[in-house]
Amino acid sequence: MLTPWDRAVGELVDALECIGAGHVTRDVEEIVLAYELEPLTDYLLDIHAVPTGSGPRKRVHRANFTTSRFDDPDHLASWIAPAPIDHRVVRDAAPLAGLPDRPTGREWDDAVQLAGLPVPQTPSAPAVEVWWSADAVPQPVAVVVECSEQLVRERVMPVQLSSPPDGVDPSHAWWAARPATWLDVRPAATPPDPEAAASAWRVVRGPGGTRAMVLLAAGQRGRRLTLELVQAPDPLAADPGRAVTIVDVTLTGAPWEVEF
Repeated sequence: MLTPWDRAVGELVDALECIGAGHVTRDVEEIVLAYELEPLTDYLLDIHAVPTGSGPRKRVHRANFTTSRFDDPDHLASWIAPAPIDHRVVRDAAPLAGLPDRPTGREWDDAVQLAGLPVPQTPSAPAVEVWWSADAVPQPVAVVVECSEQLVRERVMPVQLSSPPDGVDPSHAWWAARPATWLDVRPAATPPDPEAAASAWRVVRGPGGTRAMVLLAAGQRGRRLTLELVQAPDPLAADPGRAVTIVDVTLTGAPWEVEF
């Protein structure tokens, strides 16, 4: 299978000038800067083309970014995973089901209040809550993960675009930088206990990316829900991405149930 670089060059090869074979590479190179970045700091990165002989340097790319408090998704996950799990009762789950995938702050707060819960406050540390129905035998409705840090993040990512059907060459495709989800919260693709795995029908991402509400399918009492912090793959850098467990809870029952 051709790499994105090989495929792009193959489409342009007839229009390219010949160069010495010693200057040809078929691999996408990754350069690691020997520079220790400070957390929570704004940076400006300039990349220059430097001639092998004499001549001025030329800036070919500029990017600005802000570092996180954490080194990588594993570091962030290690902060979330030990969070205690709290339980709350939901009087009416319909407003939660009616939320869009990316609600505004007002939409989130209104739906939570209509469900019978107080307006959520941003926690100073990670928090996990299981929301139960008010039935005689409570049923799990949702699992909510909250954090003072962003759990859902977007950044500019390489995306392969295709020519429109009415284009000159409908088979033509190219790579472009587009905003895309880079970090997300999702149910585990491969749960540790597939036979007992809970089923989630939708994930609602809160404003600012600091909250994720996992809405459960009906009849999930007694099943096990595993949530992961998922880093998207980068096809151009041959990075497969990664998934790290942040929540693993068995929905046995609500703690206020009375056993006879």
